[in-house]
Amino acid sequence: CPYFGAQLMAIDAHIIFCPYSYVLDPVVRRAMDVDLTGAIVIFDEA
Repeated sequence: CPYFGAQLMAIDAHIIFCPYSYVLDPVVRRAMDVDLTGAIVIFDEA
């Protein structure tokens, strides 16, 4: 399943590309287990 595969690969990744809703929406952030502690976040609207 691509969903679970992406979650497993994100654990060890240094760079992750995702929709900004994964970062900005606290409900989605908790559901996706996104931890921003010590992270540098770049938003590109292009």
